[in-house]
Amino acid sequence: MIFTKVMAFLLERYSDNIIVVSDSVKVHWAKYVKKKPITRIYNGIDTSLYGQEEGFLRDELGLSKTDILIGMIGRVNHWKGQDYFLDIAKIILQTKPDTKFIIAGD
Repeated sequence: MIFTKVMAFLLERYSDNIIVVSDSVKVHWAKYVKKKPITRIYNGIDTSLYGQEEGFLRDELGLSKTDILIGMIGRVNHWKGQDYFLDIAKIILQTKPDTKFIIAGD
């Protein structure tokens, strides 16, 4: 909490505009930063660079093309929502026990 308050102080003092990568991050910082605008700009990935070819993840994990695979990508922190992902996985597994889940991130 001290880190957040120090960052909020620095952002308000030395920023003209604060740029965040998601609405969740915007909501978080809006609680602490009252005097500066907060703009959300999503991280972008140009998928055209990768063409339409299938990847190798299913082979690497030993999954067939018909296996249902649900994933989440992002830095692993409690505020990123991995706990929700796990809660949802538990619910899905009750009706679709063959579903596979993967989390990737730092």
